Amino acid sequence: MKHVNRGFFSSWNPDMAYVFGFWCADGSMTQPDKDLRISFVTKDLTHLQLIQQKMQSEQKIYVRPDGCYTLVISSKHLWHDLYNLGGMPAKSLTIEMPFVPKDYIRHFVRGFVDGDGSLYWETSQRRTPKIKMLGGSRFLERLSLVIDVETGVGVAQVRDYSYQTPYLAYPGIKAKVLAMWLYVDGDFALERKAIIAREFKSWDLSKYGWKSQAIMTPRMQELLTGGAL
Repeated sequence: MKHVNRGFFSSWNPDMAYVFGFWCADGSMTQPDKDLRISFVTKDLTHLQLIQQKMQSEQKIYVRPDGCYTLVISSKHLWHDLYNLGGMPAKSLTIEMPFVPKDYIRHFVRGFVDGDGSLYWETSQRRTPKIKMLGGSRFLERLSLVIDVETGVGVAQVRDYSYQTPYLAYPGIKAKVLAMWLYVDGDFALERKAIIAREFKSWDLSKYGWKSQAIMTPRMQELLTGGAL
């Protein structure tokens, strides 16, 4: 039997919270009446290899026909720990936001964003930062509340249209605040998204006048000036 840290999801720490968040976005688990396995799928091979190392997994990473990479781990212990944390089979748009201890919220959210989120520059009118997160409506509703409590950026409305996956969107100064909260040097993160987050941090909100200042909360100001995470 190939080695893996079967207790990886048994106790909270920053790496566990991050990988759990990433799994909630880009992972799956088998039905309980089948062989108990968990899996991760991503197009970022190097990042999946880093997750593999974090979990001390000797299982092989495979290339799928669609060009994505998958890591499948057979483990009753890992399966049950994920299930007890709030994971579920066929979770795609039905999983709810799990309980995450306050000290590990930002690591969990960063993992989720690295899996099912995007950071990009909106250029339709003027170049402004934007962060989007995809997922099920119930998950995102709760996630939006948690993010507001931690960052003060407000409760984002879940955009739920029949022709696309539900999502949250954080534009402008809110995206900059989230980038500074989520992506701190030295934290485990998907490098290509961390690079964009660092670009967001240099965005000059003063160019956009009172509209940015009007929505500023004390917690947002604290994060913008390097305050407590």
